[in-house]
Amino acid sequence: MEETIKLEEGVKTEQTPWEKRKDIGCLSGWITTWKEVVFTPGAFFNKVNPKGKITDALTFGIVPVSISIIISGIIGILYQVIAKKPPVGMTGQQIIMINAGLIILSPLLATIGLFVGSAIYHLFVLLCGGRKGFRATFRVMGYANAIAIFSPIPIAGPLFVGIYSIMLLTKGFKRVHGISTARAVWAVLIPVIIGILLFVLSAVLLGLFLTLTPTAGQIAPPGTPAAPSQVMPPPTQ
Repeated sequence: MEETIKLEEGVKTEQTPWEKRKDIGCLSGWITTWKEVVFTPGAFFNKVNPKGKITDALTFGIVPVSISIIISGIIGILYQVIAKKPPVGMTGQQIIMINAGLIILSPLLATIGLFVGSAIYHLFVLLCGGRKGFRATFRVMGYANAIAIFSPIPIAGPLFVGIYSIMLLTKGFKRVHGISTARAVWAVLIPVIIGILLFVLSAVLLGLFLTLTPTAGQIAPPGTPAAPSQVMPPPTQ
């Protein structure tokens, strides 16, 4: 028989420090919540109310993602200014403008990403037996975003965030939705596996396209004249 956590029976659901920010202050509430999510996720998600406010999780979750986007954008701008090595087919000015746009729009991008990600995961939470509603899934996703602040760290950052996020979401879905560990693991891993398969499939298709089309992706430098068309001479009689 699978282990199932009953939130309604005999378990007191408390407020997170962020939800008590009016009493303890916004900065203190955010930092304390961040530390609890990262270092004691099990105890933290035990006190997350599945019927709490979406806005609390949203306002907390967009901060670390926005910080990550801003830091990555600044690094991208500095790299172009110093190294001046834009990708093929783009100019350094274009790269700088793109990164500046990401910095400006970071809160909006973080908000959209949180809603879209929550909707995707909620589908698989439902398939795995979660019945606490979209609000519960969104609150888990919002607070689990705390780990996103490590994303700008080269190589190790994305790897750490990817692996640790799986653990955070598993604990969150298990405790907030009241499902077993096995069901929570599947709810988290299935969309990850699907995403990896789609990425691999896209890479394979792109490789086949470039292989079968020798001139694909070759961009002539500016000012290069087009190759003259070759006309076969008429046959001599």
